[in-house]
Amino acid sequence: MKAIASLIIPNIGLWLVFAAAIFGWVRRGRASRNRALIAAIGILLVLSFPAGPRLAADIWRLPVPEMPWAPAGAGTAVFVFGGGIDTDGYAHFWPSEASMRRVSVGRMIAAESGVPLMVSGGPTSGAGPTEAKVIADMLATEKFDVLRDDTALNTWDNAVAARAALDRYGWTSVYAVTDAIHGRRAVACLRAVGVPVAGFRAPRRESGLTAEDFIPSVRGLAQWGVVGYEFVASVVYLMKGRIELSDLHG
Repeated sequence: MKAIASLIIPNIGLWLVFAAAIFGWVRRGRASRNRALIAAIGILLVLSFPAGPRLAADIWRLPVPEMPWAPAGAGTAVFVFGGGIDTDGYAHFWPSEASMRRVSVGRMIAAESGVPLMVSGGPTSGAGPTEAKVIADMLATEKFDVLRDDTALNTWDNAVAARAALDRYGWTSVYAVTDAIHGRRAVACLRAVGVPVAGFRAPRRESGLTAEDFIPSVRGLAQWGVVGYEFVASVVYLMKGRIELSDLHG
């Protein structure tokens, strides 16, 4: 029952729009049908199927190995791209869901390999703590070294910080950890600044398509935003000369 409710309730408004458009289209005479409106509704309908952005994301994201990661070797460090922090507005901060996913995977790699872990993420709002500090505080009791970059404001800054860390600590490569959809751009930036990438891991592997992916939903429309953002951001980085097409190859 809960699963059915979670599918129906958020999408009632969207389905009503489709129903009203179809009803109005059927009632009017052929000559008065607004082809532009019909086309717009049709495009909206197609985009609302979650299967579309999921397939697009599968094409865009970097492959994540089926097998568990190999232990990082000597001279390699785990580099976690910060994914944001949340706050209650009363000076209490905690890692966002994305940051929690990423640092959990990074922690496992570092713990099993015994290599340092660096979290990268700068200030996000006012005088509050940096992403890196909030995330690193969760790892205070770990036995491996936890390092921070408190300056990065975007993915390019993350990569620049990784390059600086290699020069400072004498690392030979990094094991990049971020979300799969973000991985292609993140790894491209690391390559562009001359950081050897020993491996890449994402917090989770996506499951196959299900029946719900072929039902129009608000979720389908929202997922296009995630895929579209990564594509546009990569194009912007290409136009600025930060990365090259060869850097984006998996």
